[in-house]
Amino acid sequence: MNAIKNIIERASKLNGTVVLPEGQDARVITAACACVERKIATPIVLGTAAEIADAEAKAGKKLSDFGIAVIDYTTGLVISGEAE
Repeated sequence: MNAIKNIIERASKLNGTVVLPEGQDARVITAACACVERKIATPIVLGTAAEIADAEAKAGKKLSDFGIAVIDYTTGLVISGEAE
């Protein structure tokens, strides 16, 4: 088993939460959705509503469709989903 598969397998068993900064990056949106789809971890994405909307448009995915929480790092408020 390669190292990445081993890490993913171990992370899946922990049922943990991961905070992903830079929610303005479409790759972060894609990664957060993959975490849910592959049952790796529960992601929380940091970004403003405008940054998230722009990144979601570029990624072609909506975090709300995956039940992913978004926290506005400028205010600390949950703007989408539920943060633990």
